Amino acid sequence: MIACLALYEIGSTTLFLLAADAKQDAWIAMTMAAVVGFFLLAVYLAMHRQDPDRDLFALCRAYLGKWTGMAIGLSFVGYFAYEASRNLRDLVELTSQILLNDTPLFVIALITISVVANTARYGARMLFLCSLVLFPFVVVGYLLLVLMLSGQHLIHAASLLPVLENGWHPVFKAAFPQLVSFPFGQTILFLVFFPLVRSQTPGFTRSVYMAYVGVSIFLIGMNELILFVLGQSIAEKVTFPLLESVQLIEFSQVFERMDILFVFVLFLGLGVKLAAFFYRRRDRPQPIDGHRIPERRLYDRRGDFRPLLFCRPIIRTTSGWGRSLRPGSRFFKSPFRSSCSWS
Repeated sequence: MIACLALYEIGSTTLFLLAADAKQDAWIAMTMAAVVGFFLLAVYLAMHRQDPDRDLFALCRAYLGKWTGMAIGLSFVGYFAYEASRNLRDLVELTSQILLNDTPLFVIALITISVVANTARYGARMLFLCSLVLFPFVVVGYLLLVLMLSGQHLIHAASLLPVLENGWHPVFKAAFPQLVSFPFGQTILFLVFFPLVRSQTPGFTRSVYMAYVGVSIFLIGMNELILFVLGQSIAEKVTFPLLESVQLIEFSQVFERMDILFVFVLFLGLGVKLAAFFYRRRDRPQPIDGHRIPERRLYDRRGDFRPLLFCRPIIRTTSGWGRSLRPGSRFFKSPFRSSCSWS
């Protein structure tokens, strides 16, 4: 689950310039938002420790009442479906612009949802195993991109200065609530997954905290890398600034089109995040005689097609938005996430 948490947090975050309003102080805004997200994660873990057998939706019903809890739970379902559609849109736009220029958006969305939903219908265990296998590829992929940008002498750390040129107001405005909600506050989804793992074993909480801190430092570093390569004036105007940075890599006309590597590692993170949003936890068997049922029995069922119920509305929404857009433009502006802010 730790690898799944890391890939989930990365997702499509590296695709955009976060805290652009703070300019060269974006790292301060992201650090502040990451600290707030850390405390939110601590609250989620404390809630889970108080009642480890209930997931997010069961907690809502148990402590808020049947009807209020059901309403709050449905609002979370709507939120997760909304975030899934946004991530799907990011993936479809990127694929259409870089790889499949002449393929209809509907077809790309249909293929993506089919793959993701097929993973989600086999349960959380399959999702965690896939994350564990894909995690090294993501780490190596981003490491290669950073090394290649350094080898090309494209990184200029002078873009970090001056610090707090415009004071604290732009930093606070960029950090709250935008960066807290995306990406650092989205760990609330893992209240659905915590009851499925042996969370009472020693070291589980520490591993979750370490994974969050590591990913937060990575996201801050990648966001600053965009500013180091492109500069503030260019980075805030392009749709996919890190992609623009990667396209500058060229080694003696041998290693070119490294944007394919970036798209590959981005697809892995987006796929895991989409699958996590698609996942619907199966009804958990009740404990017998006060003893918790072993986790392996949670994965005995196969062929749960309930995640596929999300496909139709998401595809219709994505393809409907695509009719009024022109994704072929290199500087196409996304109606959902821009390089300047997240709304």
